[in-house]
Amino acid sequence: MSHASAPRTGFTLLELLVVMLVIIALAGLGLATYTAVQTKAKIDASRMAVMAVSSSLARQLKSVVVCGSIANPTMRQYWDWNGDTLVDGAPDLDPAFDVAARADATANNYLGTLASARIAIPRGQVDAFQRPLDAWKRPLRIAIASNIYGASPYGIWSTGKDGIDGTADDLTSW
Repeated sequence: MSHASAPRTGFTLLELLVVMLVIIALAGLGLATYTAVQTKAKIDASRMAVMAVSSSLARQLKSVVVCGSIANPTMRQYWDWNGDTLVDGAPDLDPAFDVAARADATANNYLGTLASARIAIPRGQVDAFQRPLDAWKRPLRIAIASNIYGASPYGIWSTGKDGIDGTADDLTSW
């Protein structure tokens, strides 16, 4: 009595492993591409925020105001009112503004950088204190000096992906 063998159906373990390896390889390539595209998008968004703030401030005629009494004057620099090298937020919200800085800002109708200079930045790039942010959610930085930042007396920058000032990944306005 001879039994005819039935045709085999299904996949062998080896065939399944080969298919799984191909899927994993394709997913790895896709993930690497996605990460590179996401990093480039963050760099581009941060560069646009830096340039928007820089070009808007370059058109402003404001620079320094003397606050306080004649006996005890305080020099306040527009856009970095409290001297912390971060682009200012709203004085009534920004924790870097002490009582005296808030009082001086109110007396001089200073509303912070974005409101005073009327800079339009996407809502996702502004924090709760009304400070402009880079794509890594860190406040933009500002420095004020003549003849250092090109035609503008202001240098605006993002500390980049690593968050460390002065490294190669910083995005600057000059």
